[in-house]
Formats: sequence, C-alpha cells, structure tokens
Amino acid sequence: MKGHNTVSSALLEPLQKMNPFKDSGPSNHARRASISYEEGEGRSHLVDAKDSEGQTMRIGSTRPSKTSNWLAGMVEDKNQRWRRAMEDAHSCWYDFGGNQDDGFIGVYDGHAGAQASDYCKKVLHKILLEKLRKYPDRLVTDLLDETFVEVNDSIAKETKNDVCGCTSAIAFFRYENNRSRRVLYTANVGDARVVLCRDGKAIRLSYDHKGSDENEARRVTQLGGAMVQNRINGVLAVTRALGDTYLKELVSAHPFTTETRIWPGHDEFFIVACDGLWDVISDQEAVDFVRKFTSCREAALRLVEHALKRLSTDNITCIVVNLTRAPGDVDEPGVMVDSNNDYSNDYY
Repeated sequence: MKGHNTVSSALLEPLQKMNPFKDSGPSNHARRASISYEEGEGRSHLVDAKDSEGQTMRIGSTRPSKTSNWLAGMVEDKNQRWRRAMEDAHSCWYDFGGNQDDGFIGVYDGHAGAQASDYCKKVLHKILLEKLRKYPDRLVTDLLDETFVEVNDSIAKETKNDVCGCTSAIAFFRYENNRSRRVLYTANVGDARVVLCRDGKAIRLSYDHKGSDENEARRVTQLGGAMVQNRINGVLAVTRALGDTYLKELVSAHPFTTETRIWPGHDEFFIVACDGLWDVISDQEAVDFVRKFTSCREAALRLVEHALKRLSTDNITCIVVNLTRAPGDVDEPGVMVDSNNDYSNDYY
C-alpha cells in the first residue's frame, strides 16, 4: 500500500507473458464495510465443517488473529440507484484449512437472482478444501477446475432454480515447502477479476469471459449457440459462469486459473472485485488508488465510492488483501459506513 519499491522488470516479465491482457482503457447506498478483525479482541473465530464422508475438517477463521500476516478489507454496495436487489456474495477465510496464514477469498456476482451466488459462498471453499486434503500431490489449478465444475453441477439441484447463475473470482494462497515460498492461486469464470499489485504495477490474474471476446464467442458458436449483440442467444453477456443450467453446455464452468509466487517486498496487495467495479475503473487505476491508503478497509471503501462516482450501474463487491501486514497491526478504525447515509450530493 503506501511506500513500496520501484518496478522490478525481472519480476514483472513472467507474469506479463502469462497474462497479456490489456485494459480498455439519487440514492441511499446500502453499503457494508467490514474488516474481519474485531479491535480489542485479537482472537480468531474458528469454524469447522463436515466433509462428504462426515469427517470434521477445519475451515479456518472468519477474522485474523494478532499474529496473522495478511489482512482483508471488504466492502459491498447494492448501488440502490440502479439495482433493486443485492445479488453479490463473498467469503473470506483466515488460516484456511487450519494452516497458519493461508487464506481464501471469494467474490460471487449473481444474475437472475442471488441463489447461485449465495450457494457458492457457502460451499465452494469447502469443496476445494476437501480436494486439497484428499489429493495433496495434485496440481492446485486442476483441483480448482474440478471444484468449479462440481459446484456448477449441483447449483440447479440445490437451489431448485435452473435460471440463476453467478460469475466467480477466487484467490487461494498458502505457504509451501516448509514456508520457504508463498503461492497465490486464482480461478475465475465470467468478468469478476483478481488484480495483483507488484511494485506498483497492476497484474491481472483473471480473464474476462464475455461475449465480446472473440475466442469465447467462437467457442459458443462452435457448440451451436448464437451470439446476438455479444450475448449468448441474446440473453447472457458472460460466456462462463456457475449455474445458468438452462443454457447447458454453452456457458462453461471451467475457470481460467493461475499460479503465482508471491515475492516479499514486491507484491503489496491484490484486489478481488466484481464487474460493478471494473466496468468503470481500470486495473492500474484501481492499484494506484489503493496505494494511497494504509488501511485496506478504507482503501476498499474509497474504491467503491469512486466507482459510484463513475456511475457504475451494478452491485459492487470489492476486497483488498494486504499481503504486507506486520503481525499485531490493527486496521484503522472509523470507516464503517452507515447504510442510511445519503451520498446523493457527493455523487450526482
């Protein structure tokens, strides 16, 4: 966030080659801003769950302990001026799987209802964790792909709705090789994004699966679908999502995945957010904006407010994950937002 090193081209080059994506270049806002650390307590809230075989597994904690070395600031806004309902959902787990300083972040942007996004919030991280425990020697990116497909296959049955769906962007990061290295794994379907800040430069670790993308449009038409005004059969603007069962094989659940080593002193933070943010703010602009703040919670809050000023017309969920938190640091208080505040004079 504030005060970091200059660009290291040797570190940027591998990621730039892997991700050659370039940016194109009156309401009461029902907003919730949260930090999953309750000041004054300094203790985590541990959660366990049953796996598919009925065995208890440690999911993690809903907030960090005083020794946690990363911190997440989360903000969601319904954008009441344009949206009647909030269809986004998100999840954040510290010490994921019971492993110190491992983490899981998920953003799920629902469409045609919130059932799919709510379902993903509840189960996707559990399915991934069970696979990680069961297959410790397999590639994490393969397990992410299988997790997305498994969740997709169960959404219609569990929600009793074959129309709802959601885009998804998740980040799973952990220490490996006896904590000698830290690795960030990402997966996304649709247009929710993960953007890493490395030496002040924005590195996109996701891919926008939209009807306007030539490769995605070609895939849909080769399967017998029609692209009408960059929408599948004239209906859905994203070409990959979880759910949308009524469109069957046209909407793929296979995610774009990445594996990135986190370099201390160079990788400052990453942002996971839905398209309500990215529709009006570029990757680099978001990174530059966040770097102005020392508090990841305030950074997320002000970034969402900035998107509202830019007249975003969608629900907005934004999570800023500070990778450089010193153990014991407490996020700055005083930026919780009263959902009854009227921001119309500020924005419109």
